[in-house]
Amino acid sequence: MNPLNDLDTPTAQREYKTYATLAAQLAMLGYALVKVDPAVCGQVLYYAMRLGLAKPLPNLDAVRDYLAALMGAGDGKELQG
Repeated sequence: MNPLNDLDTPTAQREYKTYATLAAQLAMLGYALVKVDPAVCGQVLYYAMRLGLAKPLPNLDAVRDYLAALMGAGDGKELQG
């Protein structure tokens, strides 16, 4: 499967869509979500960055948890569609 064109999978399983949604939600809080190459940066796949500081996050579940913590939402369900 091509990661840029994952239209042959159910919507809930599209990693690119999940990444884009989380990046947009973090952007509304003033954060940038950056995906990095694990071959270069080790185990870290994502960084949530703001004001020159970066929070390393190993996967999209960790990004979702971090966003929920920023919102004080507990589980972040009200942030999802």
